[in-house]
Amino acid sequence: MVHKSHPEARIHQDLSRGEADPELVRRTRVHSRTTTRAGTNTNPATQVLGDVADDVESADGIGPMTAVDLAHDDVGDGPAVVLIHGHPFNRSMWEPQLAALRDSFRVIAPDLRGYGDSPVAAGTVTMARLAADVRHLLDVKGIATAALVGLSMGGLVVMELAAAQPDRWWAYGFIATTAQRVTEEEQQARRASARTMEEQGMRRWPSRWRPACSARTPARS
Repeated sequence: MVHKSHPEARIHQDLSRGEADPELVRRTRVHSRTTTRAGTNTNPATQVLGDVADDVESADGIGPMTAVDLAHDDVGDGPAVVLIHGHPFNRSMWEPQLAALRDSFRVIAPDLRGYGDSPVAAGTVTMARLAADVRHLLDVKGIATAALVGLSMGGLVVMELAAAQPDRWWAYGFIATTAQRVTEEEQQARRASARTMEEQGMRRWPSRWRPACSARTPARS
């Protein structure tokens, strides 16, 4: 977990100033123009939707995408903590964390667009678009600040949120996440994986992922 007062938090502010990967910065053009205070949403949801649609375009040139209402769990009371799942999972992966944190925090775990019970959008959905959906969810709930935690791809969504609104979040948590750009070979492999999933569905993938997910960590001497 990286608290905003920790020196490592500066990396997220570097992203917003353009001192990091320029491609990542380019994709973080999403800026919420709404103003909120704790516990109050000062702008109607229609205005939030309008702001998002104006700034975020689909990667394949279809045009602006409108924010969607994400399926989510919202439990507990206290400072807000948002748990963002990775690919190819959904919010159910956070059930143990919801149970552990709900007595001290308000915990929100969304299904990202196209995952779990959330709507599927046509075209290519960027990380900036996924982040805008999460921000829309928090805006509608009137949550002015939160800690963001992401697993793998969810960590990339956290980076997008951090770059767009660095002063909004009080802590970041990254689990099995990298900020490095993927190589051309990795891009090709991911596209091939996506095509296979689209053609064959998800049923075969748990058996392929199980060996990597269940591998034992070598004992330390």
